[in-house]
Amino acid sequence: MNSDTKTTPQLLENAVMPCAISDDDLKLAHEKLQQSFKPIQEAFDIVKAKFESDKKEMNDSFKTTLERYYDQRLFDKNGTPIKVGCTITDGKDFYFVVDRGMQIIFGTFLFNSRLTCTKWNKYGKATKKEYSIFPRELTDFVVHKA
Repeated sequence: MNSDTKTTPQLLENAVMPCAISDDDLKLAHEKLQQSFKPIQEAFDIVKAKFESDKKEMNDSFKTTLERYYDQRLFDKNGTPIKVGCTITDGKDFYFVVDRGMQIIFGTFLFNSRLTCTKWNKYGKATKKEYSIFPRELTDFVVHKA
């Protein structure tokens, strides 16, 4: 080791290093950034609102078409469409319709319509277990009118 090298002096624990940028300068820079960003944010908000409005309109249209599709595919042996909230019976057991749907894999419809139902127990309460009932099985069911 060379004895000519200079060592850095040790700083005291309470020493404060001088800062080239003050807190006020930083606050001022942040306020300027916010002011320059304001028109961009307003334009973004307008575009986002339009996007959300159009998306809702398209989704509502699709949901209406999908419900019509389910009405044509999911009906009892008398031809009555089975909707969510209906109670259906096969003569032995009663089922409460929780959902109407089909499988979608990676955004592709498989067109296997089904009802998701819960079975009523003997005390008139729905059980937790869910059953899938497919259109070919619905020929044994009738919508129960209470």
